[in-house]
Amino acid sequence: MSKIVTIQTEFRDAVVLKDTLESLGYRVDEEGENALSARKGRATLLAFRRRSSGAFDTLVDIERSHGDTLDEIKQRYAMLKILKETEKAGFSCVKQEVDEKRNLKIVVRKWQAA
Repeated sequence: MSKIVTIQTEFRDAVVLKDTLESLGYRVDEEGENALSARKGRATLLAFRRRSSGAFDTLVDIERSHGDTLDEIKQRYAMLKILKETEKAGFSCVKQEVDEKRNLKIVVRKWQAA
């Protein structure tokens, strides 16, 4: 029996959220501007619904989901969002790494013309 729970998250950029899910191997279906669903194999189904604040809630079947799934999505979303925003500001990524404790380190640089 499924038990669907809603988790408030701060995913605000639908494009980055979709890119995040696809980069993690999910097949993503857009359901208008305010909803996404993502499937990975038969077991994992996630849904994302935009709140009035602009952020997405995550709906997940707690019986089928793994505990690390949402953490992995949050980390990848943060990484892609940072890279997108720093690129818009004229920076380029020099280095990305995740350590054994799953801490993310991103080094960016902005080259100045001399």
